[in-house]
Amino acid sequence: MKPIEFYKENTALILKYTPDDRFDTNWVRKALDEDGSVTIKSCFTFYPQNEYILNEESEFIKSYAFQVGVLKGEYYKLDNEIFGTENCFFFQKDIAIKYEYFLAPNKFAILNCIDKLVKCDVYIGDNNSTLPYDVFVDLIRQFPNSYEIKRYSDKRISQVLKNYFDGLGDYESKYEKYLNNKLTSKSPTLLKEVRLVQQLILVDALDRMKKMLDQ
Repeated sequence: MKPIEFYKENTALILKYTPDDRFDTNWVRKALDEDGSVTIKSCFTFYPQNEYILNEESEFIKSYAFQVGVLKGEYYKLDNEIFGTENCFFFQKDIAIKYEYFLAPNKFAILNCIDKLVKCDVYIGDNNSTLPYDVFVDLIRQFPNSYEIKRYSDKRISQVLKNYFDGLGDYESKYEKYLNNKLTSKSPTLLKEVRLVQQLILVDALDRMKKMLDQ
């Protein structure tokens, strides 16, 4: 059983969360009751009013269910407050919603990264949508892994150190070559979008690393 799964029940889009039963599973309930909210996987923030009672309640005794969206015409509209976005995000109703659509490797919240770059609501679906589903999935595949973050980190650090040390190597060219090879198969439009998202994510990753070192 996956810790996070999505269900569609009537007009509701439901997230079911099953905590690891090797540990205390009551921490979710405690946070909701005492703090008034709970954040799961650094991506979803729920409030008591988001809780949802599933029809097959006995099947989910050790699980928690929350309504994360509601059907509006041909799209499920996500709850901005849960995902922490300024713009509204919509998924076409025929799309099978997956956890991987929201959290990328290294705990990057995918919708938040997109939200910081656009200034309008985002409809994910067929080619008539503002963000075609195929492009959205391809964009997720381009989110940086640990290896890429290290390369970017080397590039940024070497830009400073080369003013004081000799023989550091051309990390900037190495990074650009790596990134270009990764994106050579993309269309020019998608390439531009991916590069913007990549840059935002990598800068955020470096900021996290700096904060960790400053602690």
